Amino acid sequence: AADINKISTFRDALPETPIALASGITPDNAFDYATIDCFMVATGINIADDFYNVDQKKLLLLKKKCEEMGGPQ
Repeated sequence: AADINKISTFRDALPETPIALASGITPDNAFDYATIDCFMVATGINIADDFYNVDQKKLLLLKKKCEEMGGPQ
């Protein structure tokens, strides 16, 4: 997962610029990155010990978390 302080530095420097993050987003830490405009996800929601397949439950939970933060529905 990305260092929260580093993300804060980017957001402070670019308050009006959309920022995407592709580093360790999971349903458990999504709220930590609420200032990010776009998440690109893969391994953070994969089936445990399976690099290639998404865990549907984790994906739906992440979608729910994003909706709670005001993301697309």
